[in-house]
Amino acid sequence: MRRLAFLAMSLRTLAAFFVFAGLLISRSVALDTPWRSELYPEQGWNPEAARFDRDKVVQDFSYAGYRRGEVPIPRIAGPVYAVTSAPYLADPSGERDATAAIQAAINAAGEAGGGVVFLPAGTYRVSVASDANEALLIERPGVILRGAGTERTFLLNTTTVLRTPDRPSPSRTVIRVRGPFEAKLSAPARTETPVTTDLVSPARVIPVADTKPFQLGQIVVVRAALTDEWFRETGEPRWMGQASALGTYLAFRRTVVAVDPAASTVTVDVPLRYALLRRDGAHVALLPADPVAEIGLEDFSIGSIEHPGTEWGNRDFMQPGMPAYDDELFGPVASIIRVADDEEAMRVANDSRFGLGGGIISKNVDKAIEMAVNEFDTGMININGYNLANPHLPFGGVKDSGYGREHGGFGMKEFVNVKSVQVTDS
Repeated sequence: MRRLAFLAMSLRTLAAFFVFAGLLISRSVALDTPWRSELYPEQGWNPEAARFDRDKVVQDFSYAGYRRGEVPIPRIAGPVYAVTSAPYLADPSGERDATAAIQAAINAAGEAGGGVVFLPAGTYRVSVASDANEALLIERPGVILRGAGTERTFLLNTTTVLRTPDRPSPSRTVIRVRGPFEAKLSAPARTETPVTTDLVSPARVIPVADTKPFQLGQIVVVRAALTDEWFRETGEPRWMGQASALGTYLAFRRTVVAVDPAASTVTVDVPLRYALLRRDGAHVALLPADPVAEIGLEDFSIGSIEHPGTEWGNRDFMQPGMPAYDDELFGPVASIIRVADDEEAMRVANDSRFGLGGGIISKNVDKAIEMAVNEFDTGMININGYNLANPHLPFGGVKDSGYGREHGGFGMKEFVNVKSVQVTDS
């Protein structure tokens, strides 16, 4: 029987907050009373007065969440698009693939301006097509994908390989929420208004050259270019000339909550997270499109089918030549292999092309030290414990785990030059 791992998605909370690739799950609106974070004391500390360039700024993330946590996540009643009903007829038995049927219901809800795509109790097989990057795609606002409960509705992903290093970004996934390209943080703006003062604090009030383009409730992007000067100041000179690889801009999506033409300022709902300077072309942008909003994933579980191949079988970790035996396993998992004696234990432990660290658990500490010194083929060995690194001891491995050492006296030698002087007697 194939093992299935299900991730419970009682995801009323997932509808709370997303901002990436043109996606905004919640919109903010003007406040009747001034906002103050509960993370800061009432007196003695004003986070918006701190400076990014000289102070230790404690970022205030209490603004995150659906409508900044000021209202509960709504329970949308409808209209309802039941995926098992006509014209969709998704199979809830888990026998036939239901990807196309569920996607058709999602598309119908999106085209109608929003609605609840309901998955009654059952198991729905979904898969990622060879020419796609996701099994299910939501790209219209107001769409809620809802199940009958995390213990009753299951999405079973049957695509066993989602990591695709040979494919361009984005990577493959089961459900993707995607807004329009024109709403990306780096998209060309339809209107750009320069800021008139360097923004060096977690500010909400932004001085601008002209307030005419802005209205209450508008979604704006406050951004500045990633210039070589910026990379140099932040101690990252290796990125100079490569801003395009990082997204071109340092940008923050915000909502306008006040416009003051007399003071020539725009107030946004959430403080900035980093300094934006006029030198780097800091400006407030109105993009050609708004991100999608009010998206919800609620009350279902997601699972993936186990890979059907033979190279990761239940006993492969005991067989030389299999990846589970030969390769390093990074994650909350360990291979346990029974051996007959100390000699076989050392043979199995050393039967690897890697050799960074090893360990011995034993009541006979003297014997363990002897094995570590004379037999264990790794750069570091811990006995009856585990220490990642000690600054006074060399850190490094052998074989395919690399060359050289960090820390301690041996580590110091990596930073000096050794000079050879030879004298030949005539």
